[in-house]
Amino acid sequence: MAAQHHTLDIYGTHLHAAYTNRDWNQLRRQFRHAELDKANTLGLGATYDGRDPHDQHHQWIWVGLNNHHGNPAELIDTCAHEATHAALNITHRHAFNPTAGNGEPLAYLVGWLTTWLHKGTQ
Repeated sequence: MAAQHHTLDIYGTHLHAAYTNRDWNQLRRQFRHAELDKANTLGLGATYDGRDPHDQHHQWIWVGLNNHHGNPAELIDTCAHEATHAALNITHRHAFNPTAGNGEPLAYLVGWLTTWLHKGTQ
């Protein structure tokens, strides 16, 4: 499980996901300005918007495979939990109401992010 990177072009967001302490620490070193917390939980997320709307938007997500997920469902729960935080950060950056359209855009974004995160665990 190597760290994953993806640019979500439609939102102009650079996604970074790590699953091991080694990979998360590498992201912490690479993006010192973001002051990413140490990974000592099942999951963790952080966002960086920069100072103006034209700065790059980054979203970092930690899903701790070396921590204790008791079963596969708990791992999926962590992926969905962190995906929801990331989706809300993305909608906030664009001043998009996450409940607009009966919440469908948010639901699709959370679903896509959850799948992307979970695939990285395999």
